[in-house]
Amino acid sequence: MSEIMNKKSVSRGTKVSMALRTLFLEASWNNKGMQNLGFCFSILPLLKKLYSGEALKKALTRHLSVFNTNPVFSGFLVGAIAEQEIACGSSDGTCVARLHQMKSSLGGVFGAIGDDLIWDSVRPFLGSLAVLLFLLGDLWAFVIMVSAFAVLNVGLRFVGISLGLRGASSLHRFLSRLKPGRTSAMLKRATSVILGAIAGLLLASDEFAFGEAEGSGYVLLLLLAIVAICFILRAKNVSSEGIIMGISIAGILGVFLAL
Repeated sequence: MSEIMNKKSVSRGTKVSMALRTLFLEASWNNKGMQNLGFCFSILPLLKKLYSGEALKKALTRHLSVFNTNPVFSGFLVGAIAEQEIACGSSDGTCVARLHQMKSSLGGVFGAIGDDLIWDSVRPFLGSLAVLLFLLGDLWAFVIMVSAFAVLNVGLRFVGISLGLRGASSLHRFLSRLKPGRTSAMLKRATSVILGAIAGLLLASDEFAFGEAEGSGYVLLLLLAIVAICFILRAKNVSSEGIIMGISIAGILGVFLAL
């Protein structure tokens, strides 16, 4: 048993290495184990501190079981399992069973939270905001939004490693403060409003008959109406993709009517 296991502390270099390795979680995705090879690669720096020789091989082998979660939240899983490896200090049957159960349950929890919050909320929000800002004249909008998503992506992996190594109570406090369900709902509503604004700007442009109307009152009323419709559709649990499709169809019809 190594010194790191006795002190239950992990060096900064090991944390950084694990966090950066989660960026390659899906580089070796496979049908049999899904992200299992990527998980082994991510937790390997810590396992090397804990074990050597045959013990290290056994530790890696037990982590080859099926693993799947949201990649952006993978750091929380890697950190939590690393903390359990330190706490166990052995490869007995009880410890292995607990590790497998923990990986499976937490993988599903953070997978569901991450898919809804990151893929279905944050990404559409930043994408639609970039389009709106670009239409308003910000030529760097897409670069800024991609950079913002990259910072969030990498930052959550580092935060996840640190919190996971502190134990389950730290993960619980983080989720309590984050309120993923509420945050996701707010971002989806904001995305609907932004999509409505984008549709209003497009329909009010010179490419449409609406844009030729005298005075700005017509444009403002049109914009508000589209924003309200998008907000109502979002409240009725219509997906952002469905709203975008509806806006696209309305835009195509508007083009034909304007001809």
